[in-house]
Amino acid sequence: MQTFVINPDTHKPVTLDEWAKDKDPKRATLLLLKTEGYSLIIAKNILDGEYTFDEAQKAAAAFKPEGLDAITFRCPTRKECIDIYDARFLGGLDDALKLVGGDPMRGWIWTSEVDADEWFARRYSASYAWSFNQANGTLYSNYVFSAFRCRACALLTD
Repeated sequence: MQTFVINPDTHKPVTLDEWAKDKDPKRATLLLLKTEGYSLIIAKNILDGEYTFDEAQKAAAAFKPEGLDAITFRCPTRKECIDIYDARFLGGLDDALKLVGGDPMRGWIWTSEVDADEWFARRYSASYAWSFNQANGTLYSNYVFSAFRCRACALLTD
């Protein structure tokens, strides 16, 4: 597991050491988390505001960094949240966020997943969805009208 900075000029991943030599490292807006089997682009900042589950999905989908219009952003899955949490300690994610001036990994964000195993959701409609505490890695099922933050990401398959 390794974290890279996406160079905003070339849209290519560069190592943290390489990016630290840039004249303005905080101008980067995206990071790339490389795991076994996939890579995940992560926005350096939490999107402004607090959202219900549905609003968070729309806000993440509307996230369009300059020059990357073809990439579809969304909220992370539960599995991706676990990898994001692990990357803080095993992949240099916290160091990368400091380097680019990103929001630290703390507070609750929405995932992209509803709680499909919940009794009410199976019979009527989804009333609970998964949220993720970036600081301690906790995943928790919350009422979809609760208000949490949103961090956009995009999946790249290897």
